[in-house]
Amino acid sequence: MPFRLADQAPTVKKIGPNNAYCFKLLTGPCAEPGSFCCQQDLRKIEFWASDNCRSSVRQTYLDSVPVSFSWSTSKQGTTFKLPNLAIKSSDVPAQGREVCIELVASSKCPTLQTFCHYHPRAPGCVYSVFSNDAKQACCPSTSFPSV
Repeated sequence: MPFRLADQAPTVKKIGPNNAYCFKLLTGPCAEPGSFCCQQDLRKIEFWASDNCRSSVRQTYLDSVPVSFSWSTSKQGTTFKLPNLAIKSSDVPAQGREVCIELVASSKCPTLQTFCHYHPRAPGCVYSVFSNDAKQACCPSTSFPSV
C-alpha cells in the first residue's frame, strides 16, 4: 500500500487539559510496485491499544476535522480504529495529512505510552493501514515511537 504514518514520534498538541498525538499520513512508492495493493485507497487505520483505554479517547481528527473512531476486541487483542477514511493517494499532498488522537488527561491512558499496547518485537505503537477493497485486503503493519 502506498500509505504509511511518518517514521517519527508524533507531535503533541494541547487541547484544553488534554494532549492530542498527531501523526503525518504520507504516501510513497510501494515496495512491490506491481502489486494490486499499490493501487488501493485507504479505508481505515488501526492501532493496537490497551483494552482498559476505551474511555481515554475524547476525539480523533483528520486535518483538524473530527472523524469517527471505534474499538474492536478479538483473540489477538484490542484495536482502536479510524474507519471510513476513504482516502485516495492523490488526496495526500507531499507534506502529508495530519491524523490526531486526543487522549483525556484524567483518564487511565493519558499518553501514547499507556494507550498503545506494547509488543516486544515492535516497540512503540503498532498500527495497520487497510485498503478499500475488503475482498483483496491489503493491511501492512508497522510501528512508530510512542514518544
